[in-house]
Amino acid sequence: MILSLLATNVLLVSSFIVFVFLRVTLIKIECKIPLLSLLIVINLCSFAALMLG
Repeated sequence: MILSLLATNVLLVSSFIVFVFLRVTLIKIECKIPLLSLLIVINLCSFAALMLG
C-alpha cells in the first residue's frame, strides 16, 4: 500500500517536472499542441498501468 502510494507520488512529481520542462521548451519551439497531447497520453497510460499493476 505504502509502496504504491510512493510510486504514485514519484510518477506525479516526475510527470510534473517533465511537463514544466516541456512547457518551457515548447514556448521556445512554438509547437505546443502535439507534444503536449503526447505527454498527456503518456501520463494517462502510465497512470492506468500503475492502477492496474
